[in-house]
Order: sequence, then C-alpha cells, then structure tokens
Amino acid sequence: METKEFQDLWKKYDTKLEQSWKLNLKLITEMNLQKARSSMRTFTLWKIVSLIVQFLVAQFLVYFIIDNFQHITLSIPAYILGVLTYIALIWNMYQLGLIFTINYQEPILNIQKKIEKLKIQKLRYNKFLFYGSYPYVFLMIFTVLHIDLLLLPVKWMIPNLFLAVVWIPFCYWLIKKYNSRETKSAFWRSLSDDSSLTPDSASKTLNSSLTFLNEIKQFEKSN
Repeated sequence: METKEFQDLWKKYDTKLEQSWKLNLKLITEMNLQKARSSMRTFTLWKIVSLIVQFLVAQFLVYFIIDNFQHITLSIPAYILGVLTYIALIWNMYQLGLIFTINYQEPILNIQKKIEKLKIQKLRYNKFLFYGSYPYVFLMIFTVLHIDLLLLPVKWMIPNLFLAVVWIPFCYWLIKKYNSRETKSAFWRSLSDDSSLTPDSASKTLNSSLTFLNEIKQFEKSN
C-alpha cells in the first residue's frame, strides 16, 4: 500500500472515530442531563412540600399571636417561633429561586456552578435548622399546649433552660466533629454520612445531579 493511500485510509478512520466520539458524547450528555433533571425535580418537590408546611406553621403562629396578644407570657414563645419560621421560609424560597435559574441548555460548567451554589445554601440551611431544632421544639410545646411561662415550676424550667443554653455549643462541636479531616471510627463516619450537615451529606439529590454532570465533563476530557 502506498503512503498516500495509507494516509487517506487513516484520515477516513480518524474521521469516523471523531464522528463516533461526538455521537457518544451527545448520547451521554442527553442521558446524564435527563438524570440530573430528574434528581433536581425530586429536590424541588421536597422544597415545595417544606414550603407549604412552613407556610401553614407561620399562619398558625400569626393567628396565635393575634388571639393571645394581651397575654405576653403566652405570645413571647410564638413571636420567637415566628421569627425562626419566617427565616426558614424565606431561605427555602431563595433556594427554590436558585433552582429556577438553572438552564440545562447552558454549558455544563455553568450548570455545575449553579448547583454547587444551591448545595452551599442547602448546607447552611440544614445547619440553621439543626441549631434551632431544640429551641424550636421546646417553644412549640408551650405554644401548642397554651402553657404560661410564669406557671411552670422552677424545678422543671431549670434543666430545660440549661439544655437550651448548651444546645448551640453542642451543635457547633458536633458539626466540627462531622467535618473533621481526622480519621474517624466507623460509628462517627456513619453518623456523618447521614447527618445532612457536611458537604457530602447535605443533599443526596444535588450530589447525584453533580455526579451525572461530572461524568459528561470526564467524557469530554477523554478525547
């Protein structure tokens, strides 16, 4: 075979290989984008459900404050709960807004950046809920049961107030422990993986979406 014929044959083979790679890239991109969209739909659905629940709780607290406006010892817990609830509600709405900025026709890198931003907000939101969980439940008991703070026995209030005070330092220590780079036992690794308080556990659906998008980037680099 002459050199020119060999070169022509090689060019044809190279062209077919390039066409095959582009076709595979297109198929992988379409398939993984669809998977990423599916994960994001699941995340969006849960955001909407949590928004509805928070809105209903906020409405309950508003009506409770109006009905007990003159009873300050009854309404104070409801005021605090209302502030915490509206912070969570607005934060949830902000995350939902970030979801709707994602355009799957954009370059993969742009999509990844937007989901990473959403993931950061979700992690911070999870930490806010964790810090506020004990005080929230504690105060909600007063509100739902219409318990007057002044009527509670001191021996019951002291241990609960103590727990409320040490709760935030405990949360800080636990989050730091979860995110520590030191080698942890299987027990601590298991807790950390399921905590929703680390970048890897903040949201499984967002992590799945990022994994699908990263597979596209890796295939693009393989050429």
